[in-house]
Amino acid sequence: MRGALVSILAAVVLVAGIAVGGSSVFFPPTKTRIDVAHGQEIFNRYCASCHSVKEQGGSRRAPSLHRIGEVAGSRVPGQSAEEYLLTSILKPDAYRAEGVEGVMPPNVADALSKADLINLVSYLSTLGGRLRPAAVLALPFERDRGSSAATRRLELASIERGRALFLGKGNCSSCHSLRTDIAGHNLMAPTLEKAGLYSRADLEAALREPSAHIVEGYETWMASAGGVLVQGRKLPAPEGKVRLLAADDRGGPELLEFDQDELEPLGDDGEVLVRVPTSRMPPVGQVLDREEVGAVLDFLLTLR
Repeated sequence: MRGALVSILAAVVLVAGIAVGGSSVFFPPTKTRIDVAHGQEIFNRYCASCHSVKEQGGSRRAPSLHRIGEVAGSRVPGQSAEEYLLTSILKPDAYRAEGVEGVMPPNVADALSKADLINLVSYLSTLGGRLRPAAVLALPFERDRGSSAATRRLELASIERGRALFLGKGNCSSCHSLRTDIAGHNLMAPTLEKAGLYSRADLEAALREPSAHIVEGYETWMASAGGVLVQGRKLPAPEGKVRLLAADDRGGPELLEFDQDELEPLGDDGEVLVRVPTSRMPPVGQVLDREEVGAVLDFLLTLR
């Protein structure tokens, strides 16, 4: 009798198809697999460049998501933690953390499949909270990606031309890298490896008015040493030192280091470092014509 009961139970488990192991949960009615580890990979690939999961990891650019799985359920009355997390991904403009000035790409979710979204929400739920598989799978992951009439068709020829302009006439690649796996890829300017996650309008605005869209950490600072004015990106330095990443005669990176007490005051309050309000990047209209700018945008939108 005991052997028959064990066989029946084994058959029930086999038919139900429920398997729990590691970070995965399998649900046979929908054949949906929740993989928290994959969700963390998605986070690291698309989110971690702005969002930290450390307690003190927030900045003006993006808030820390430390324990977001615990607090998400209390952010909006009547909304579950899972609903809040999904809405934050699909509609970044729906919520804004206090004190944050950065703008999350409105179409960041376009690069993610339904499975990616399920796993990403599941991973975020575990940050200080607990995974509730049924609540995650009940979310409306299917979304309107917009009508084809509103989507600009990207012609292959224009994309190839844009790439050539990016590498050549536009001289964009002298500062902007397209890869993050190369040492020093973001020394002079932010990498554009995932530029396509931003809207065409946002990218064009950044190209045409770079001084109005300076990424945090890439501001230009000015100092005076021995009567010589120098400018560059401010880098972390030991106490009592000032480090600026400047451009050499060929446009390459040059690290300048000074003792703080050897710098002459520049500001009204005796500051030895003064921020320059303009970007080192010239407005794209000074280098490329309208048609060429359009081709560069076509190319950038393919980077995801």
